[in-house]
Amino acid sequence: DFLPRDVMPILGFVAMPNENGYSINGYTNPSFITRTHFQTYKDAGFNIISGLYEREPFNTYEIRRAVDLAEELGLVYFVQDLDVRGDISQEAMNELIGSKWYLNKKSFGGISLKDEPSVNDFSSMGNATRALKELMPDKVTHATLFPWGASDSQLGIYDMPGTDAETMWARYEVYVNRYMQEVKPKLLAYDCYALFYEGDDLLHPIPARAEMLKYAVKSMSLFKKLSQEAGIPYWVTIAPYNHLFRRQIPQKQVEWNVNLALAYGAKGIQYYTYWTLLEHGSEEALKDHQYAGLVTLGGTPHNTYYSVQDI
Repeated sequence: DFLPRDVMPILGFVAMPNENGYSINGYTNPSFITRTHFQTYKDAGFNIISGLYEREPFNTYEIRRAVDLAEELGLVYFVQDLDVRGDISQEAMNELIGSKWYLNKKSFGGISLKDEPSVNDFSSMGNATRALKELMPDKVTHATLFPWGASDSQLGIYDMPGTDAETMWARYEVYVNRYMQEVKPKLLAYDCYALFYEGDDLLHPIPARAEMLKYAVKSMSLFKKLSQEAGIPYWVTIAPYNHLFRRQIPQKQVEWNVNLALAYGAKGIQYYTYWTLLEHGSEEALKDHQYAGLVTLGGTPHNTYYSVQDI
């Protein structure tokens, strides 16, 4: 309910980082929580922001600036709040979330709980989701689930060991169904990067690509079924560049992936990653490469930015 009914949710993860002091490969980012960078984000077609580096309660000042800029530009903001990750009672969670400063901000759309949670996180996520539903039923808790192929340790499911494709799929179905049962979300989101392998194309896939495509489609079928049963939307995360093999994914293939998700009933699209992650190298090392995010570490739009903007 935080967007008009005729507006598709489009989210770029991760968004503009704050000045966090985190340094890697000789590069430490300054704060990019500025109107200019928020406008660049909006100009690409994005309408929802979810933080990563800026986290409540440690970066409250930066988050307040981000929430205000989002409001100024008509964007929705999901606050990443580390406070709500604690395994506390439902009563305590209700009181905690009810005390939060961001609830009454116009741009507040929900709470970003955790990226790729395991089943061990579901208890606290369920408490937070129930608390927010009671306090503000038009807002959501947001979490992007692991994709098919995640390990048993990542999913937190150890009684179904195995690395063959069918075992991983069975384990994944248990993981997603437990999320639905224990968290009871108002929104489903997950990542599954179908177009990831180097040296092949959609018409002549190598075996690994063919298997990835197969399970990407199975995942969409699963999430469509679960979203219809629960009466809630689901969003798919799509990668416009390959951060494992460090290559740009052609625009037409990204567009194909978006349209495939829409054909399977997805109501929103998330892109990974909007802002180049610090982990991917220094600004100097990345500025001319094709495996940056949609914008470089310094915030300059890359060619993938314009591809996504066009899509």
